[in-house]
Amino acid sequence: MFKNYFKIAWRNIKSNSLYSSINIGGLSLGIAASLLVATVVINELSYDKHWSKSDRIVRINQEEPETGSKRASTPLPLAPTLADNFDQVESFSNIESINSTFLFNQDKIEVSTLEVNPGIWNILDLEIKDGEPQNFQPGYPNLVITQTIKNRYFPDKNPVGEIVENVSNFGDNEKFIITGIIEDLPVNSHLRAEALVINKSITANFSSNGFMPYGVQYLLLKNGVSSIAFTQKINQWYADNVAE
Repeated sequence: MFKNYFKIAWRNIKSNSLYSSINIGGLSLGIAASLLVATVVINELSYDKHWSKSDRIVRINQEEPETGSKRASTPLPLAPTLADNFDQVESFSNIESINSTFLFNQDKIEVSTLEVNPGIWNILDLEIKDGEPQNFQPGYPNLVITQTIKNRYFPDKNPVGEIVENVSNFGDNEKFIITGIIEDLPVNSHLRAEALVINKSITANFSSNGFMPYGVQYLLLKNGVSSIAFTQKINQWYADNVAE
């Protein structure tokens, strides 16, 4: 039976070749376009879903009361202050995307970095390949490079423990110590970088006068904590204790 169907279909295609070609071509283009759109949508929906704690990671936003506009930059002492005052917070870190220039083997290399705090190891699933970068080493800002940077600029040696310089446009270069190597960060993430710059958290007192360093900050909430309920709670705390 099916053999006869194919024979009839083939005869119709041959007898109406132009019309059939237009239909088949249009169908093929439609299927290809649908698959392309589906691929893009799937990729977009996968962003930052690979982090095992993605459902507990939240970013602190600040809303302007006059305009209602929101911005991700908030006073850096805010995250540690929230961690000190709310048991719902498990960990925190600022995460800033910055391009930096380092001297690797006397060559100036521009590297995309994430400036973070030690709490980043509790928030993101970073696969350590070498060293113990999760243990902050005092004395210098800690630099953790990805496997790609290691392979590209240190192919024949282990750079962990080396002191490198960050080229400054103003004043003297700043020294960093390479404390570890991690696997490359996933491409389907808004947190893309070739290295991590780790500094201790800001310890300044949080106030409402606005004269504080600002940055993008993330919190890791404890299991079972509702981000919506927690947002309402800290908004009320802010209104009662900080806002003028």
